[in-house]
Amino acid sequence: MNLESLLPIIVVLMMTIVGTEISQGQLTASLRMRRALVGGTFGQLLLLPLLAVLVVWWLNPPPVLAGGLLLVAVSPGGVLSNYYCSVARLNVAFSITLTTVSGFVALAAMPLLFAAVVPAALGVEAFGVPVGEMTVRLLLFLLLPVAVGMALRHSFPAAIARGGRWLRASGLGLLAFFLALVFSNSGMPWS
Repeated sequence: MNLESLLPIIVVLMMTIVGTEISQGQLTASLRMRRALVGGTFGQLLLLPLLAVLVVWWLNPPPVLAGGLLLVAVSPGGVLSNYYCSVARLNVAFSITLTTVSGFVALAAMPLLFAAVVPAALGVEAFGVPVGEMTVRLLLFLLLPVAVGMALRHSFPAAIARGGRWLRASGLGLLAFFLALVFSNSGMPWS
């Protein structure tokens, strides 16, 4: 099995573990936090691109680096941030809700932002954003595994409670393995 097929499996397993820590009540409560969801989503969609443009104008990095910075700034939050929230014992239900909302808003906003930000910052034409691929990734690597984890928690609450420590330790092990695989394949000086 190669690295490209192993990493998505690890992410799915980690998000399933995250899902076992979320109840339906927590998810419902997170959806009621509308102001925080709107603020978090639009803060990310407006402030990060603005800051990226300012950094590009101020530092004038090479075009490849500037383009990468701008791409990251207009992209939705990553799925792994939810796992980090889980490890830190933060509000995982809210993190997942925010990732989902910002991800779906980004599907519409990202092409517009990228079309506006890249020409303004780099003076080049914008290029297409893979909206379909982003949607599939959000569904497969976040929503579906978390829903499976939540279903396991709902169906087997005693077993999930008993195995909670083991699940968290397994998740940390998966994260360490994930990072080791990424760094070993990244061409870093130490690999």
